[in-house]
Order: sequence, then C-alpha cells, then structure tokens
Amino acid sequence: MTRRASAGEPVFGSDSFLDVTANLVGVLIILIVLVGMRVMKAPPELYLSAATAEFDRRLGDARRAAAALEQERDELSRQFEQVREGLSAKNGALAQWRSRQNQILESEHELTDQLAAGEARLADEAAQVDEAHARLVALGGELGRLRAGAAPPRQLVYRSPLSRPVESEEIHLEVRAGQTESADPSVDRRRSPRPAIALPIRVVESKGLEWQGISVNLSTFGVKVRPHAPVTPGASVRLQFTLPDDDMPLFVLAQLVRTEGAELVYRFVNLTRTEFQRLHDLVQRLKTD
Repeated sequence: MTRRASAGEPVFGSDSFLDVTANLVGVLIILIVLVGMRVMKAPPELYLSAATAEFDRRLGDARRAAAALEQERDELSRQFEQVREGLSAKNGALAQWRSRQNQILESEHELTDQLAAGEARLADEAAQVDEAHARLVALGGELGRLRAGAAPPRQLVYRSPLSRPVESEEIHLEVRAGQTESADPSVDRRRSPRPAIALPIRVVESKGLEWQGISVNLSTFGVKVRPHAPVTPGASVRLQFTLPDDDMPLFVLAQLVRTEGAELVYRFVNLTRTEFQRLHDLVQRLKTD
C-alpha cells in the first residue's frame, strides 16, 4: 500500500532525481579536470629521473651480457689454441712417421740389393763349383779310359799357335771366357741332360719388371729361355712355369749365367727337394722319349 502524502508535506518527483545526478556528474568532471591540470603542472625532473633509472638498468644488463660474451670468447680462444697445438703436434708426429717410413723403405731397398748381390755371388760360386766338378768328372773318366785302354789311340794336337802331333793319349785344357775347360769337344761337362722343351715361362726381375718367354731346353739345374720381346735381363729373377701333366706351377729363383744371342741361360737357386725331384723326373722322362 502506498502512503498518501499529507497536505503540508513536499512531494519528491523524478525531476529532482535527475537534477541531483547531473550535479554529481558535473562535480566528477570538475575533479577530473583539476587532477589533470595538476599532473600537467608536475616538474619534468620526475620523468627524467625515471627514464634515467630505466636506462641505467638496461645499460647494466647490456654490460653484464657483454662481459659474459667476452668470457665465452676467451674460453673459445683458449679451446682453439689447444686444438691448434694438438693439430700441430699430430702434424709433427705424422711427419716423423713419414720420415721413418721412408727410411724403412730405403733400408728395405738396400737389403734387397744386398740380397740380390749375395745371391749373384752364390750363383757364381756355385757355377764355378759345378764347372770344377764337371771338369774333375770329365778328367776322371778320361783318365779311367786311358788306364783301361778302352779308348783307341787318337790324334790330338795342342791348341796353340805352335801345333805338334801327339803320339799317345793326352788330356788338354784351354781357357774359355776366363775359365779352364777341356779342349776335347767330346767331353760332356753337363751334370744333367738338357732335353728340348717349349714351356711358357713368366720371368719377374728383382726390380719388379715382368716379361714372358718360352723355354728352349730344360735341365734339373737350369733352363734356357727365349723372350717374346727384346729385354735387358737382370742378374736375379723369379721364374714361373708349369710342367707338362702337372697342375701345380713351379716358382723358382734363378741366376743369369750367360746370354746366347737372344736366348738367356738361367741356373736354378735354392731348389727344394720336391722341386728338384719334379724337374728330375720330367728331364728323365723327356730324355727317354
């Protein structure tokens, strides 16, 4: 229920409420304007102080970051120096290793040359021993035939500028290529038959040069080879050839004994018992054939 206003009491209407509201808004606007005016009248030193403080803070941060970067740069420089020193040490060690390797190769070449020279000397001495043995055998056989009277009298002469007839059995020697040999061509000084046989032969020189040839004849102690092309032979070689009816090739060391035109005569060196037997069996088989 609404209460009725008395006759003497004033009446509060909507127009009065609007007037009060308008007055309050006007007061607030005045207060805002006054505050703004006071702020605008504030001294600029406050703004400058605040900006300076912010600048100093950021400058300090930048300096600390720069100091950290300098420390990192110094650390990286130190690590780089260590790596460079390590690399220099490794390069020095590599140079020493290469120098040592070159010395070893030179020593190996010198030892190879010495070995080849030693083998050549041994081959020469063996050839001299073989020649002496062959001469001794030939002289012994001739002397035996003379004593037994099996050989008929033969007319022999001295092979010298002054010749004379010989009325009885005599044995004569002559010098050939600096060696003393029997002057009788019928005396066979060979320790082993040399049947003719054509075998492909691969020759490897001591310096690594290789060439191909074919055998002319073969004995238990050596072989005569005809190269397919002109070569300059070395003193020591390694021969490779395969015997007939034999699948296993032979690899033997040999020394050059002499040259006969384009043909080369080699003497085998340091044959094993098995290699010697294989060669002997083939030579005997070829001889009977």
